[in-house]
Amino acid sequence: MKFVRKIKEAAGFANKPVSADLYAAAGEERLSIPLIESLPDEELSRLNELLPWASFVLDSGGRMFGAPYSRSKRSSAQPMPDYRAGILDSEFGLKGRAVLEAGCFEGNHTVGLAQSGALVTAFDGRVENVVKTQVRCSFFAIKANIVYWNAETQKPGYIADRFDLLHHVGVLYHLSKPIAHLASLLPLIETGVLLDTHVADDMETQVDTFQGLEYRYANFREAGREPPFAGLTPSAQWIHSEDLLSTIRYFGFKNARIIEDRSEPNGKRVCIIASRN
Repeated sequence: MKFVRKIKEAAGFANKPVSADLYAAAGEERLSIPLIESLPDEELSRLNELLPWASFVLDSGGRMFGAPYSRSKRSSAQPMPDYRAGILDSEFGLKGRAVLEAGCFEGNHTVGLAQSGALVTAFDGRVENVVKTQVRCSFFAIKANIVYWNAETQKPGYIADRFDLLHHVGVLYHLSKPIAHLASLLPLIETGVLLDTHVADDMETQVDTFQGLEYRYANFREAGREPPFAGLTPSAQWIHSEDLLSTIRYFGFKNARIIEDRSEPNGKRVCIIASRN
């Protein structure tokens, strides 16, 4: 429990209540989670305190499974499935597809993808996220392959060499070498990609190259290992969206396009769909 408290103190929110009454707004989505709903309140509270949760869902009775990160971040119940899983499903069909999920965090996307019929292999560079995702999937009675992989490093041998689809949300802009990361990942994908990331379009950029690919980027400082919403290196590169599209096309995804362009407090963010055909 000392580790959990250390994580929460690093987030500046050491005494998170686990009652939905204090956080969940009326009308937030409630989910049928029989293996959670079988737990008495005190056992669910114990489960929620065992791990450094930074997001939550609600069971059918409105009880939290997980915990909010703070009063302003991940303070609402997470939708499941997330709308981007729906986009991936409508574009390519998820049922029976082998999907590689980058940055599983706490399993919210993982569960949604698997519930849509995907055969999910999910990875994360924080071992606590691997454990939280395994726990989340277990209580949703979901089968998925959840493994440790720091995306800044080479692919480990226990991850397959071929997948149908890539689900890549909220990870790329935390990486110090995002183009090198894509160069290692995209050749594994046979059919299609959904990539959601912040981009450097409206920022002062520098130019770098990787294996002859020239790209524009802006540097960002990362907050370090302890906070859950940060990269694992001291700084990260945000890539210009045009160069991001060019990189994806370079690796054989001819039909790469931005399907969503939105402004967020931290900057511009895009959602890209790409297919090989």
